[in-house]
Amino acid sequence: MKRYFIRDDDTSFFTTEEDLTRAYSGIWEYGPINLAVIPYCVYTEKNGNKEFFKQDNSKEYFIGNNESLVSFLRNKIAENKVNIMLHGYNHYYYPLKSKQYPFGIPEFVYSKNQYELIKRGKNDLEELFNVDIKWFIPPSNAVKAETINACDRLNLNIPLVLNLKDRFFSTLLNSPAAFLDNRINRYSALNKPLQFRNHKEIFCTSYTSVTDFDSSYVKKQENMVIATHYWELLEFPHIKNRIMDDLNYYEKKIFSMNCI
Repeated sequence: MKRYFIRDDDTSFFTTEEDLTRAYSGIWEYGPINLAVIPYCVYTEKNGNKEFFKQDNSKEYFIGNNESLVSFLRNKIAENKVNIMLHGYNHYYYPLKSKQYPFGIPEFVYSKNQYELIKRGKNDLEELFNVDIKWFIPPSNAVKAETINACDRLNLNIPLVLNLKDRFFSTLLNSPAAFLDNRINRYSALNKPLQFRNHKEIFCTSYTSVTDFDSSYVKKQENMVIATHYWELLEFPHIKNRIMDDLNYYEKKIFSMNCI
């Protein structure tokens, strides 16, 4: 069975209903957009712009304080147009840029007490939207062993935009089934979810302004999970056009990631 999932990062206190509507009008009619929500976002300017990107971490903004956005999202959840996931905690990048981290060090690379941060974000979003949070998306897809262990303790699945194969050599003894599924995924188009102790992981295909849609990186999969941002769909129409093309192949149906 072919399944198509849309993972959209960065919904926060600063997101507007108009932006989400403009980005996903004509798309979420076919199923829910899996919105990765930042519970306590810091103020951010110029998302995605390596040269002008900046943040102010002097204050955190709880998404629950944007009452109109919360009401809008609750309605979309009821209409099966949105599924809520957890995206980091405050999404602050420690300002030490490098070739590997052009925006600064991602939140769940430098953060301490990650279990407590993830648990609080999960609980607060669950209470706010009256949903069960089943997925955790780390900013910039950057995790440490501490992050993975915290998610495992909280039964949170992890979708990642990277090649997971290298990590699995160290888990061969305690996760042989996941290791085998990873080998199958590498040589097939299944993209089978990988089951670890108390959580699953799945590969996502990045749909951003720098994605080469003609490359072998972007290929149809049995479980196709794309990762994008609503603000990029607004700025780069070709991304939305590609999603619309995908929907024709996937029989115009989008799935909640809670089905994985």
